[in-house]
Amino acid sequence: MEKRQCEYFLTIAQEKNISKAAEKLFISQTSLSKFLIGLEKETGHKLFLRNRNQLEITEEGKIYLKYAFSRRS
Repeated sequence: MEKRQCEYFLTIAQEKNISKAAEKLFISQTSLSKFLIGLEKETGHKLFLRNRNQLEITEEGKIYLKYAFSRRS
């Protein structure tokens, strides 16, 4: 995983909202959504539950979060 991808995932987890995360990362919401969909396909797991206005991290997402955080440094 590239550093940029780690930052994307960590920001999504922190903001709990794709639009807010995209704004913070200075990328489009569409690009960030595609990133997350691709990551979930790559891992074979849902990393977030999608609610109306907020994302909730899954247990698999929490495991991936630890991995992403360790790769960030």
